[in-house]
Amino acid sequence: MPSEPQETGLDLKPIAFPTDRLTIGDLRRDQPVLFSQEGLFRSYSSSSAGLLNVLTAMLSERILAEKAFAKAAGQADRWASEERREHLDALNEYYVRLGLSSGPRATRELVRQIEQAAVAQAPTGRPPR
Repeated sequence: MPSEPQETGLDLKPIAFPTDRLTIGDLRRDQPVLFSQEGLFRSYSSSSAGLLNVLTAMLSERILAEKAFAKAAGQADRWASEERREHLDALNEYYVRLGLSSGPRATRELVRQIEQAAVAQAPTGRPPR
């Protein structure tokens, strides 16, 4: 399937997000109930919190990429109501728990890499402040 940019011009597919490195084994160790025989056949409502954590982290990464791109491209930020700091804090907690980061400083560096990859696609290529 070809890589199709979003309406903003940002193409998320070439960006290396930290959550891309997660394996099923990582998720299984973090959320054993979700992957247990019992959990697989249970209703999603009883075991979906773990899956929701993964999806929330992935969304936070993408929101931060889009915010950086919009700022660099001089576009309106469709996520203007979303606070960068809140996403950083949430990602730090998740990254540390899953071994993707050793702490806040490492998480900030991972997020900076996401933002730089997004900014590199912007027509002007200005870094986020």
